[in-house]
Amino acid sequence: FFLMKRSPPRYTQGVSSAASDVYKRQDKGFYCGGFPRSAKSHVFLLVVVVTLILGVLLFPVWPLKVKIAVWYVSVFMLLAIIGLILIRYLVYIVFWIFSCEFWIFPNLFDDDKGIVESFIPAASFSLRSGDTFALIFARLVCLCLIVYVSYSIVKEPRMIASFSDASFKGVNDILNWGQLKLEGNTTSQSPQTKSLKDIENELNNDPISGKSEPNAPEAETEDDDKVQKI
Repeated sequence: FFLMKRSPPRYTQGVSSAASDVYKRQDKGFYCGGFPRSAKSHVFLLVVVVTLILGVLLFPVWPLKVKIAVWYVSVFMLLAIIGLILIRYLVYIVFWIFSCEFWIFPNLFDDDKGIVESFIPAASFSLRSGDTFALIFARLVCLCLIVYVSYSIVKEPRMIASFSDASFKGVNDILNWGQLKLEGNTTSQSPQTKSLKDIENELNNDPISGKSEPNAPEAETEDDDKVQKI
């Protein structure tokens, strides 16, 4: 730990600026301190950062099972984040209708917070006051929508089952698509190329070139018989 005293510089004492205002508030300057890290900690952090960068760059040569595991974990983490955001806003709207503010993880999108600090506190609650007529009208509209959706779900419970089935099917399709991409199996994505023998067989079995000629005389004889009868 070290302690350093900084005095206002000479060129800012007579100049009206933000920096000079800060120095003018301090008659004798201000103090700042810090905790310098040791050389071993810097070396350890450097090795960790370089190892992570090389590991990400060497992702194409990772084992296939590890790639698939990373893909599955990434998809489920993304779905968890999306689900948390949706639940967070739905709960906020329900409480907002009754002039309250209830946030789950209120610091979740705060750029000034760290990873751990973003999830602290777990919830926050406060009452609103001084709402305008427009906000009251918006709350009534949201309340009507919630009541209508709830009534529709209660009246037709199959909607939830169909929605869940479609959701699980979409997630499985995404997981299978990523697994096929990692395995290099693109047969289902790209059309199959035909060989020369397949093209020759199609030409030999072409109904226009092979089967239409013998049918032509029969059609002519039928026309001749009709003319003779007439």
